[in-house]
Amino acid sequence: MPVKKVKEEEVDDFLQDDLFADQKVKEDPELDHDCKTETHTSPTFNCKEEQSPVMEIKQEEESDLKEDFQKDSFPTNEMRHTAMKAHHCTECGKTFCWKSHLKSHQKIHTGEKPYQCTTCGKSFRTRGEVNTHQRTHTGLKPYQCTTCGKSFKTNSDLVTHQRTHTGEKPYQCSDCGKAFSQTSNLKSHQRIHTGEKPYQCSDCGKAFNQMSHLQGHQRIHTGVKPYQCTTCGRSFKTKAELSSHQRTHTKEKPYQCTICGWSFRHYSALTAHQKVHTRLEYEQN
Repeated sequence: MPVKKVKEEEVDDFLQDDLFADQKVKEDPELDHDCKTETHTSPTFNCKEEQSPVMEIKQEEESDLKEDFQKDSFPTNEMRHTAMKAHHCTECGKTFCWKSHLKSHQKIHTGEKPYQCTTCGKSFRTRGEVNTHQRTHTGLKPYQCTTCGKSFKTNSDLVTHQRTHTGEKPYQCSDCGKAFSQTSNLKSHQRIHTGEKPYQCSDCGKAFNQMSHLQGHQRIHTGVKPYQCTTCGRSFKTKAELSSHQRTHTKEKPYQCTICGWSFRHYSALTAHQKVHTRLEYEQN
């Protein structure tokens, strides 16, 4: 039987929708395999009326497309791995498994943003990005933490949040071994080792290794103090300064010395105290 040629763009869209559909079936076993939608309320509803709007492949082509992809696109695991990342970006050299992923990536270089939000007009590179953005208007948060019940707009936000419960820190610094729960925090940390300071103040030229540090610094020039204490009304330039100040009201002392057990309101006070133990240990030796 000749292999049916399938457009990679169609395969990508189909796989995303089918993956979502399979998840819905797991959540509701009574849901018929061909009737997988986000708006399901009854196992007897009409498929055609409730078909997910994200599906772009014609109904009559779905079964053929899935069969061709699963059976014919990669007949063996070896062929599947050989085909992996066969598409190269000529600008930066990054490789991709699918041509459609390469095309989406290339928009970073071209600046093309063909998908526009119908509410505010903001443009995005991919359909997925505009769909995620639109949740800021609708308030939809479909991803819920099963531990604490908190909801999120994106699955990636949920995965990151869940690490606060599990304590998982999968991103490790290759220089010092320190681990982080988010890759962005690792990248920020690594600048301590490299000395890189990519964020520069346009007023005085001072550079910083984190955007948040630059933003806090710029308030020295602007005089803006957006963080206000709800107890006494005093305002601060950064959230960290506000949090530190609020401990004067709550009497909280979260920083504890592991040697003698003394607690402190500020981390700087703890580090200064620990030097006492270091000096005593040196004098005894």
